[in-house]
Amino acid sequence: MGDVPLGLVVQPTHSRLLQHLPRHPIVSLVTGLTLAYLLYLVLHGYTRLAHQHRRVHATNTELRREIRTRSQLQEEVEWLARHDELTQLPNRRLFMETLEANATQRPLSVLICDVDHFKRVNDHQGHLIGDRYLDQLGRTGRRIIEPHDGLFARYGGEEFVACLPQADAEQAREIAETLRQGLQDAELRHHDGRILTASIGVVTLVDGPLDVAVLMQAADDALYRAKAEGRNRVRAAPPLTAMENV
Repeated sequence: MGDVPLGLVVQPTHSRLLQHLPRHPIVSLVTGLTLAYLLYLVLHGYTRLAHQHRRVHATNTELRREIRTRSQLQEEVEWLARHDELTQLPNRRLFMETLEANATQRPLSVLICDVDHFKRVNDHQGHLIGDRYLDQLGRTGRRIIEPHDGLFARYGGEEFVACLPQADAEQAREIAETLRQGLQDAELRHHDGRILTASIGVVTLVDGPLDVAVLMQAADDALYRAKAEGRNRVRAAPPLTAMENV
């Protein structure tokens, strides 16, 4: 027995192996994984915030675009409510508003201009030609009236009106004559070759409160006289005073 070599084998247990295992690699691994996870959370959060920021920016951009569009549409609606679509002139509504805005101005003159025999243009040459003539008259009127700080508007059909704040009776009549001559010089013609003309009634309020109905009736009466006396002429109503507006 003494000649047989003996060997000792030690079989460590699992718990003993864990006791002898170095701690540093595990701590490093856990720390690294923790930091990586935290970095992932930060990057993920940043990515989500960036995405949300882009969505908010896109929404704000679209909102501003819609606001601009709505504002433009609102401006167009307001413009159309106060202007004539054919001639681009102020319409009756804006003319009346202008009169009211100048209610305290004295003198205050008004012209009513009516194209002579305009129905013949539409009947013999068609409405397209008639519209072109009205547009031409509108541009002529603006060119003559606006330098005098006045407003030239389409009143309806072939009737045009002008508001001339601070223009006395003599000045208003001279401006009306220039307007009448300007249309005649445009050489717009009827189907038979005759020149298209206009008749104009003029009135001036020199004193007293503004009564729009009285003012417009006086100008209309002067226009009627111009028509009755042969057309293509200017006729003025007597200046209106406080006594006549009572």
